[in-house]
Amino acid sequence: MQEELKRCNYIGDQNSIFEFANIAISRVPIEYKSIESICNLNSSIKIRIRPSLILFMKLGLIECSDNKYLGTQVGIEAKSKGLLSFNEAISCRAITYLMEEELIHPSAVLFDCETSTCIIKRSGFPLCAAVFRNLLIETKAIQETNNGVYRISKKYESYFENSFRAKKAKMSLNELFELHKKQEAQGRLAEEFVVEFEKRRLMWCEKSNQVKQISDLDVTAGYDIISFNSSESNSYDRFIEVKSFSYVQSFYWSKNEMNVAREKREKYFLYLVDMSKYQLTGYEPIIVQNPYEKITKTNDWITEAESIKVTRI
Repeated sequence: MQEELKRCNYIGDQNSIFEFANIAISRVPIEYKSIESICNLNSSIKIRIRPSLILFMKLGLIECSDNKYLGTQVGIEAKSKGLLSFNEAISCRAITYLMEEELIHPSAVLFDCETSTCIIKRSGFPLCAAVFRNLLIETKAIQETNNGVYRISKKYESYFENSFRAKKAKMSLNELFELHKKQEAQGRLAEEFVVEFEKRRLMWCEKSNQVKQISDLDVTAGYDIISFNSSESNSYDRFIEVKSFSYVQSFYWSKNEMNVAREKREKYFLYLVDMSKYQLTGYEPIIVQNPYEKITKTNDWITEAESIKVTRI
């Protein structure tokens, strides 16, 4: 069914669509053959029947069971108010469908300052969305221009804006969540690698079994792992903050981590783990002792603020 709709890019003109809606969106179940017969008897209905039925189902206007079609409450209400109201209803539902199915990416929607209108790039509609695009053109929700873009009708501009705003927010949250999960998993692998590295470094003394990962226990500590500098250490004297990277030695260092590094000085270590190499035999992390001095007071590193906290006084 989905493939059949993808192969269709046009179902009919707006008048034919509305006339077809009056037949297919029925209060009682109606068979496909009956719909086909009624349409064939009406020469004014120039419609592609099967793709239209599939499209109506996608828009939530009809339901199908045992090859019988029945109008939904939404569909029945939409057709009962006349052509203009029906066009508006199916346009809005088509926009919603395109958003939910991610058939238009928000990055394809722009604002044209010269005409003060919203536009959609031609590339914003994939081939599988051609039938929805052409439906929106037919209902005057969008207008095709000569310079390769689709101009959104003023009538539907706010609806498009709200739909895209909601989609962007959802995408941003999802992308942020996925990025956070990926970074969290990568960070955990790097910390586990450093724990084992430290145990190997101290393998000739009993302290190797006392190396401890504390990042899950104390998120405010300012470091991830506690270890020992040597077998002669009487207490924990190596505080390790683990940072993972791939290829380029770049990482984010929190204000709290920097403050702790400044306080602990020679006892504080940054272990930089290249995730593109950490599984290689013999790989060792880059170790920076007293990183506060070496990063903030030398020319070996570049620090830049990603954001600035501003508080009104």
